[in-house]
Amino acid sequence: MKKPKKQIPQWAATGHARPVTRRDFLASGIIPFAAAVSAPQWMSLLLGSKAHAETAIDKCPAPEGGMPAVFVINLAGGAALSGNFMPHRIDGGKLASYSKMGMGSAPAIVTGFNGAKFYNASQFLSGVNAAAAQGTRDKVNFLGICAKSQDDTAANRMAIEGLVTKAGLVGTYLAHLDRNVNGFRHSPAVLSPPAPLSVARLEDIRNSLGYAGAMGASLTGAQKAKLANLIKNLSEAQARRLMATSSGAQIKDVVECAGIKNVELNSGTAGGIDTPTDINSLWTADPGVAGATIITPQNLAIFGAIAHNVLDGNAGCGTLSLGGYDYHDATRTTGDRLDREAGIVVGRILQTAALKNRKVFIYVASDGSAGSVDSGTGGEAWVTDRGDAGCNYVLAFDPAALHASTGTQLGGFTDGQTADGAHLIGNNAELAAVAAFANYMSFAGQTSRFESVAPGRFTTAQYDDVTKIK
Repeated sequence: MKKPKKQIPQWAATGHARPVTRRDFLASGIIPFAAAVSAPQWMSLLLGSKAHAETAIDKCPAPEGGMPAVFVINLAGGAALSGNFMPHRIDGGKLASYSKMGMGSAPAIVTGFNGAKFYNASQFLSGVNAAAAQGTRDKVNFLGICAKSQDDTAANRMAIEGLVTKAGLVGTYLAHLDRNVNGFRHSPAVLSPPAPLSVARLEDIRNSLGYAGAMGASLTGAQKAKLANLIKNLSEAQARRLMATSSGAQIKDVVECAGIKNVELNSGTAGGIDTPTDINSLWTADPGVAGATIITPQNLAIFGAIAHNVLDGNAGCGTLSLGGYDYHDATRTTGDRLDREAGIVVGRILQTAALKNRKVFIYVASDGSAGSVDSGTGGEAWVTDRGDAGCNYVLAFDPAALHASTGTQLGGFTDGQTADGAHLIGNNAELAAVAAFANYMSFAGQTSRFESVAPGRFTTAQYDDVTKIK
């Protein structure tokens, strides 16, 4: 009897050593994704607060008003984002060829998101289109950011969560949600974010709520509420001693706020953290992707819970780290499937924002990129890492209307099919991430505050150049 053919693991098929670190497991797809949320650290609740009113509840800091929700999608391993979005030269002209980028020498172009140019066989775009309604997509500003980055590493300083948090996007109950599906987070650009709460199950979100969450299942809801009141009362009793220190009033406010917020949650007077039926139905619908490793039913339910809480303001940033994107396994099949899965996740976030009538800013980043067989024919297999062809995305949705824009591409590529170092961001992945954040601040109507959050990064002229979304 013939022995069944042994399946070659992705890490071996892509020419890498056996994975040993969590980052390795994510990039190779052994772990499909990771997500996290920051537990409400008391001091981080003060971030973005400008003033305190007279009553205890009014003293509790609120998020900076009007800041759009933010999602960071990390595609661990080097996704061919420049093989989906179709980069042009800095002057706007097409490249002489796209033969190393999986699109052939003269690829056909389709437009998405109000004029952004994509390869006509882009599975990322196909996934977004399948998951988000046309009316939603018509209100999305897209930006392809062309910058080189290192392959297969978490060392790229591309994470914007710290910048966004300093700008005032702080959740009412949770600072930062993170879900890791066999992936990893990038190193922070400029500022480190609050430590995220990793979400592996739906219960993790509910169980993360301050000191009540620390007690886990050992206390009932009523007991947690009593504990919250006890801490609040103790903080009042100790106020004189606390006020004797220079930071006493601040400490007192923080403890009171933590208690009040948890009382609200456990008594049901606060906004719910559980996913509403319509949002849950959107996320748990069968995406129709055979062999999916990212958008499995369990993962989609978790993604939906994170999307709900981030868009409702219960949490700050939502980070989804998706694994398996080191997919240069000498086929096109793996990469196309994973690109479509990422597109579906992004599309469902956009559609959730539309259902909730909320603004959302999505930043899609990957460590490096992938290179194809050098061929004049499009659709060739991915065969190598290719960080010189790095590209990240920004998608900004406003339910009210499409924002004005000066372009759908930042930076550009050369005819050598690499990100052009002649542009300010072309050789600097961290500066490219700061440019993405600059577009967030502009989208939020907070251009005047950019310099206070990320001082000295751009001159006025450079800021105007990198800020495409108005």
